[in-house]
Amino acid sequence: MMLAAPTSTVHKPSMEGFTKTAVVPWIRHPTFIPAVRHIQQAVQRVHKENAEMVQHLRECQPPPASLGAHLLALTDPATRKHLSDGQLAAELATIFFAGYDTSTASIAWAPYPISIHPYIQELVAAELDALGLLRMASRPQP
Repeated sequence: MMLAAPTSTVHKPSMEGFTKTAVVPWIRHPTFIPAVRHIQQAVQRVHKENAEMVQHLRECQPPPASLGAHLLALTDPATRKHLSDGQLAAELATIFFAGYDTSTASIAWAPYPISIHPYIQELVAAELDALGLLRMASRPQP
């Protein structure tokens, strides 16, 4: 009984694809097709917007408890230096494009497990209060 396909059958499609794109690279991204060109232009706009957001974050000094302040405080664990503009742009892209569905699901479901554990509710409330973000009757707008 054979458990896996022979190597030649497994690698053949990927090698053919590699050969095509290595020999004729425009096959992979044919810019003469309007839809592909439109997508490439959209990607360039996103990169430009991300670069502008990073520049704005660096110039405006965001409030201490904001997402921008946390991003600027991040350090690379290997170098222990603050993130470069390129790294910050990549983080922004992850937050706004790649991570939006997982972030949405997490935010939507987070209140339920918090609501069934009063001790956790107290911890969350204390943390929000320490950051000045706790909304109460005496302080309705954080």
